[in-house]
Amino acid sequence: MADYLADYGVKDQKREKRRKLIVLSVIGLVIAGGLIWFFGRTFTEERAAKRFFSALESKDYQSAYAMWGCTDQTPCRDYKFDKFLEDWGPKSPYANASEISTTLAEPCGNSVWITIKTPKTEELGLSVDPDTKVISFTPAARCPGTWRLREFPARLWRYFRSSSS
Repeated sequence: MADYLADYGVKDQKREKRRKLIVLSVIGLVIAGGLIWFFGRTFTEERAAKRFFSALESKDYQSAYAMWGCTDQTPCRDYKFDKFLEDWGPKSPYANASEISTTLAEPCGNSVWITIKTPKTEELGLSVDPDTKVISFTPAARCPGTWRLREFPARLWRYFRSSSS
């Protein structure tokens, strides 16, 4: 008679463990996929900016200028090569390209805005078109109207400080 109740509830326990494993696996995959998407969504545009910085570092200004969409076939009417050298050449604040660091990369409208900084300069915004990988300047260093989670505590602190005084 002891064998009759020996397997009582074992199948239910196995089924419950299997369901729990499936649910936790799906939740884990969704979280992992979300993180990969969030941190990888600007990967190719950041890589294009790094190619630009490496061209500057190797003093290949002509190919760096071509990354702005300015070539012999399609010259840039409003951004001539001498102005480009003034902004990015050997006498510019960005002459030492190894000092350029990317502080933020975020999607903004139809492009990706990359914020760069050197020890000598303020933050500067560059825009990279996701389709053509053409680089250009942005009107501001950071995308306006974008909510950034890591800046939230500092903004909250400033708000409470200003409202208490």
